Amino acid sequence: MSRRMFHHVLDNVFVWGDDKKDILWEQGINNISGLLVMDQNSINHLPLKKGDQIVIRVFSQYILDRTLSGDPIFKKFGSITREAFVTFRGCDYWNTSVSQRLIPPYKTSSTYPVYPFLLDDKYGDIWISSFQATVRAQGLSHLLDPSSSICSMEDKEQKWYLYDILNATVHTGYGRMLLKEDDDPSYVFKQLQDFYCSQHVPSPTDIICDTSVSGEVSPSSSLLNMKSGETNTMYTSDNMERAHDPSEPSWIDDASSVSSLHD
Repeated sequence: MSRRMFHHVLDNVFVWGDDKKDILWEQGINNISGLLVMDQNSINHLPLKKGDQIVIRVFSQYILDRTLSGDPIFKKFGSITREAFVTFRGCDYWNTSVSQRLIPPYKTSSTYPVYPFLLDDKYGDIWISSFQATVRAQGLSHLLDPSSSICSMEDKEQKWYLYDILNATVHTGYGRMLLKEDDDPSYVFKQLQDFYCSQHVPSPTDIICDTSVSGEVSPSSSLLNMKSGETNTMYTSDNMERAHDPSEPSWIDDASSVSSLHD
């Protein structure tokens, strides 16, 4: 079902032809979980035109906005219409200016950055790196440090902001349990990091990113810009078996909730 919803989004919401769909497929992105696990920097490194990269970014922000506004789209991806998507931010949002490609620092913009979604345990390690890089770009890394003291009102507001982001983007069984157990984002993230990063030997999916003064993420090892000889566990054709796993994410449990996918 994740694959069917993925095709609905590409065919009926993005209205993309086979050439663009093939590019995603070649990168190992062939389901909703793989599409939404990417952070803004990873999207910017896809071999697509800037305008098409922005379409994916806007879609991620659309899903996040729906979730934070109390109208989550999960299990209902098939109900998304192109009209609702295109009007989400208005036509001005579709420009490809440099400013639109930067991750806004905390509270300097009404637009949320592209925070990655964790919908499937098999993408956990990628999500950890993507989430960490986005938090760093927003200047909120201290909130992921369990030893950091949260004293000021601003710190508390930032803490709740990050918890709301985690609550909106983490949708695995283990993640939902942690979010119900504790409202400290540093605790929740640390438990998720320990869980997902201990499942396998460290790989190039452990992205190391630095934040420049402008707020843009500069990867030394991104999902799609690997060093010579390295193999990414998700985004290369050499290991497509993992991305083609027929098992569905834990959040997909109601086939009746998906509307007609092909008019």
